[in-house]
Amino acid sequence: MLHSVKAYQSKIILFAALKVFLEDHKMSVLIENKVERVQGTPDEPDIITMGEGYTFIEEKGSLPSAPELLKIELDKISAYATEHRIHGDRFTPQVVLLCPDAVYKARKAAIQEFKNKLSVITYPFPVEDPIKFHLAQGIIADRKLDPLTDKTPVPHARTIMPTIKFLREEPPVPYSAWIVWQVIWDSAPQLKENFQVRYSAIMDGCRKFYPSWLSRDVEQITYGRLNISLKLLRYVGWTEFLGKPDTRTSVGVSYSKGDKIRSETLEFLSRKYLEFIRSKLEPKKGMGIRRIRKPKASKKDTMLTDYV
Repeated sequence: MLHSVKAYQSKIILFAALKVFLEDHKMSVLIENKVERVQGTPDEPDIITMGEGYTFIEEKGSLPSAPELLKIELDKISAYATEHRIHGDRFTPQVVLLCPDAVYKARKAAIQEFKNKLSVITYPFPVEDPIKFHLAQGIIADRKLDPLTDKTPVPHARTIMPTIKFLREEPPVPYSAWIVWQVIWDSAPQLKENFQVRYSAIMDGCRKFYPSWLSRDVEQITYGRLNISLKLLRYVGWTEFLGKPDTRTSVGVSYSKGDKIRSETLEFLSRKYLEFIRSKLEPKKGMGIRRIRKPKASKKDTMLTDYV
């Protein structure tokens, strides 16, 4: 669970860094945008670059270990190499898989079976600052992307990265809960006392975390994400509220809980989330398996006249 949290954080860093770096190198970059296929349903690659040609970059912080699932994933990515259309331009993009060094090494044999369809660029995980990318498989047709093939250091995009907390991709619950907790704590009074936060205020605070490449109309925190985050925070004892959270909920917070914003918070929440899930799956005490009596069909139930 903690690995998935770090992978999500890394994806935010990568997307922001690549957008700023490549645009500084006179390329057009689209992040998390849908693109029309000439035939078929639209695709939504992680990154689209437009320089001397079109390149679709798909980032994968991890890949399945089961061979059949891995093949399905690689087939899905390589299927981007079909004719698309942007602003009237028709093109077939080059497809690049972006993944951690260790992931490529662990799945190298399977990935190399796609060497005619996929080029691979790798990066160290956890993401370093600056990031050093490496061309591990194939070639990159667009020469404007050369900096990503020769270990040119790519700095973190420190100007926009603090504003980005969520992507379109569903975040791990411990990560969402950590972001929600920080928003809640922003409402703490100056006096050291317990306080209440309205559900709507938490939602409004989380909506400020949209990436610069997405429209303000795109929801960066859904009710589902917020509700499960609040339930986890209640489970660990950091918040209190009655029943299921909704727009009328008032969330109570003890001032003494405010010191929980530390480096180990994500690890703690990840561990507690697994406990929380297990507690939901375990049967309650005294609740055995009940035998359900099958209903007997009546004479009317067995008649077919209504269907003839």
